[in-house]
Amino acid sequence: MKKVQLLTKGSNPGNAGPAGWSLLLRWSPAGRSPIEKTLAGATEEGSANRMELIAAIKGLEALKEPCEVELVSESQYLAGIIGGNQARAHQDLVPRLRDALARHTVVVRKPSTVSERATLAQLQRDARTQADALVVLV
Repeated sequence: MKKVQLLTKGSNPGNAGPAGWSLLLRWSPAGRSPIEKTLAGATEEGSANRMELIAAIKGLEALKEPCEVELVSESQYLAGIIGGNQARAHQDLVPRLRDALARHTVVVRKPSTVSERATLAQLQRDARTQADALVVLV
């Protein structure tokens, strides 16, 4: 089973209105340089917690085969739901997250290195850019 790292970030600069999400998938094949894929998007309305859920779902769904996934996130909300806590909101996303989780072996942890924190900061900027682009379009 492939070992993949998934870093996720959701952002809602104004805590109402357009919000964005971003993720980085990283896989290190034996004897080769790491392969990375970044995805980002936005919605017209959403909270940072909702964006974190969407980023995790999109990342897990992007994997074409079952993988061992190390999910790196600062979101206690996301970690709690993955750990089995009852979702306080976003009931429309929880079944989709559970379906995506069922395909993989997932371990969630907080960022622990300067590099991971820098990557999450860049993902947050990407998510905000996505949300800001929606504001321009609306």
